[in-house]
Amino acid sequence: MGTRVAARLAATLAAAVALGAPVLLASPMMSEGWDTLNNVSGWVNSMGPDGATLGNSANYLSISFAAETVPLPDQGDIVKTGPGSAAGLTGNYIAAGIQSVNFRFLAQDYAPDGLALYFASASHVWFLPLDTSTLSVGTFAGYSASLDYGTGWMGGPGTDAAAFLNDLAAVDWIGVYIGRNYAGCDLPPAQVTELLYHELDLKEAPYNKLVTTGFSADYVKRETRRAVDGLAGSKTQVWPGIDIDVPVPAGVSRCTPEGVKAAVKGVFQGGGTGIILSRNYVEMKPENLSAAGDALRELGLA
Repeated sequence: MGTRVAARLAATLAAAVALGAPVLLASPMMSEGWDTLNNVSGWVNSMGPDGATLGNSANYLSISFAAETVPLPDQGDIVKTGPGSAAGLTGNYIAAGIQSVNFRFLAQDYAPDGLALYFASASHVWFLPLDTSTLSVGTFAGYSASLDYGTGWMGGPGTDAAAFLNDLAAVDWIGVYIGRNYAGCDLPPAQVTELLYHELDLKEAPYNKLVTTGFSADYVKRETRRAVDGLAGSKTQVWPGIDIDVPVPAGVSRCTPEGVKAAVKGVFQGGGTGIILSRNYVEMKPENLSAAGDALRELGLA
């Protein structure tokens, strides 16, 4: 049997995604309601078809993950990207005096492992991890998130309080992130992946595509070069390993002759001394093993 996760943002003023301005009492709250069946009113699941399913079935937005028999990571979000019944959820929060974001959340069948509020300008994406330890399945929980940089907002390398305020003045979208089977991670996996890419100077597929595309031959070349440069001046040799036809689950990137050939070339283009073809000869398809030899011959090494 699989499990299903649903997040509900209720549609009344007291149970809506409500952006309040506590100091400017004369200003009304900007809030979102979903009182028309199937109308999501400018909200999307930005994870696309590989994420969860977004809908409005009974005066609340719901996001549902497919049933699964094996607990694999899933993620989805409820994001406001354009005009709707509450167009004020995007724009200049500073000028509007908005100081907090309030919403109610219900886990219908399964409590999420990751829950975060996030917003973005044209420059940065900001995340605020939310506590899920007290969530009870089947019961609405209220969340109130302060738009104060010091309350735990994270925007990635090079960001600070000044950048946070600048971005609040030009909010392009705002949303709630929900993750399943991501226990122990404070940031959404897609954000962690981008941070790692930034720190390691990698240019690979986004998180939600990586499992089906795999790492590129450019990754092999760049990481080989990183190792070679790090060992400059020593007698240590660099022999990267290229896995060929290691068994993987259904839906995961698999070896092809073209991919093997490109990866083998990447090793030597990166300055590698040699190459190890992994992990077991009996697993390797003849056409993929032959592609490694083709690459060596094209490079004049065999």
